[in-house]
Amino acid sequence: MARRRYAAPLAMDLFRPLQREGSALLSDQLAQRIRDLVAAGHLKAGDYLPPLRFLARRLHLSIGTVSKAYTSLGREGLVAGDSTRGLRVRSGAPIPSRTGQRPWASLVMRPTVPADPLGVELPQPMGPSPVRLHASEPGTDLLPTALVARAFGAALAEGANLRYAPIGGLPEVRAAVDGYLRRRGIALAGAEVLLTAGTTQSLAIITHALLPPGGVVLTEHPTWYMALAVFAAAGARVIALPVDDEGLEVGGLADAVLRCNPAFLYLQPAFQNPTGVSLSPARRAELLAVARRLQLLVIEDDYAAELAFGESPESLRTAEGADVVIYVKSFAKLIAPALRIGAIVAPARYAVALKSALHGLDPFVSTVTQRALAACLTAPAFDTHLKALTAALARRAHALDRTLGAHQPFGARWTRPAGGLCAWMELPPRVRADEFVRDAARRGVLLAPGRLFCLDESGERGLRIAFAAATPSEIERGAGIIGELLELRARKRRPPTGRSREVAP
Repeated sequence: MARRRYAAPLAMDLFRPLQREGSALLSDQLAQRIRDLVAAGHLKAGDYLPPLRFLARRLHLSIGTVSKAYTSLGREGLVAGDSTRGLRVRSGAPIPSRTGQRPWASLVMRPTVPADPLGVELPQPMGPSPVRLHASEPGTDLLPTALVARAFGAALAEGANLRYAPIGGLPEVRAAVDGYLRRRGIALAGAEVLLTAGTTQSLAIITHALLPPGGVVLTEHPTWYMALAVFAAAGARVIALPVDDEGLEVGGLADAVLRCNPAFLYLQPAFQNPTGVSLSPARRAELLAVARRLQLLVIEDDYAAELAFGESPESLRTAEGADVVIYVKSFAKLIAPALRIGAIVAPARYAVALKSALHGLDPFVSTVTQRALAACLTAPAFDTHLKALTAALARRAHALDRTLGAHQPFGARWTRPAGGLCAWMELPPRVRADEFVRDAARRGVLLAPGRLFCLDESGERGLRIAFAAATPSEIERGAGIIGELLELRARKRRPPTGRSREVAP
């Protein structure tokens, strides 16, 4: 093979020494450098990457380190093999983001059928009083027990409510749900509204109705593990687009749509589970523009937009997005997880397909539950409850961030949500989430490992830290233990210089 030549500016950047003192893995640094060179136009479609041995020798790396970086780029669809001549930048490859923000998980452009995340067994905590940082639900002290008791009591007092509800729901309950959604600014004109037994069933209905055999679904990465469970059960092939501190990275969306013809894009634009980040207004506008231009159907999962510590993020399903957005609403986090009822708001053209899928997946939503939901939504105490719940969640989120910041764990970073119920932590290099979760459980702290929410090894260093189910004092204790465990690992491998104390905004 003829020796390849590299222009001086490219060579200066490509062969520049990597940072060995910091927290980032060498393979991650190399992969990011190549992404930046492609984004800047210094590496163009058709250009070859240096051979493994050559680049390893120039950068004083092992061949395995270079191979890991190249494998990551190949999985993203940025490079591809060319017979025996090596890897080259793909024509039409997604252009990497140049926002300067580090995403919380990688781009997965190779369609992948997810593993069932519910098959993962989590370790049991040691000690009498575990700290529940694994469950993304309000603590029992935050639930509106009196409001729910009155609502269910009134529903159970009438024998007729123990019968099947009419298919489609009770008219007065539908009116209460419609009124609530209109007050939230959700566009209902010309839409079909379906009542369901919660968001998991809503997603199952949508997937059953709209996903063709072998079809592709786009998601955020990381994403809600129950969505992955639904897609796994349907045999959906998933492509995952990274999330950073402004939500979904929209820059590669059009390319993914044109290359893979997905059935739909699923996302949680407000306080995404598991990261807690929200889609920025600029990206919201860009996403809707792409969806309208390419006729991409968007599934908006709104489970907690009301739980904003400041101004609530705007829904995607306003008048400008009504034709391309199916809106999925849950009430479990707002009222009580045991209240298994939700709603789908869809453009009318999908009504027949969605109703048919609903009829095959249980069309009967409990009459008692419907009555209880309507009573809660129309009670003056509901708004009072939401305000108290949001204020309590803000205090808990602040306790988590403050305690983690006090420990300043070397090489770790985490999100600082402006609402919702959970945050995401990226562990330092060489700290694996599964091992860390087991160690934390031995100290009485329950955490959710990142692999529940990811399609690739991005989850190996990720943790979801849910702050809603624990009291502020419990959060301080649990976050303190997380900091102590990270400090113990840092002592075993502390670089001589370049100590980084990074916290994501």
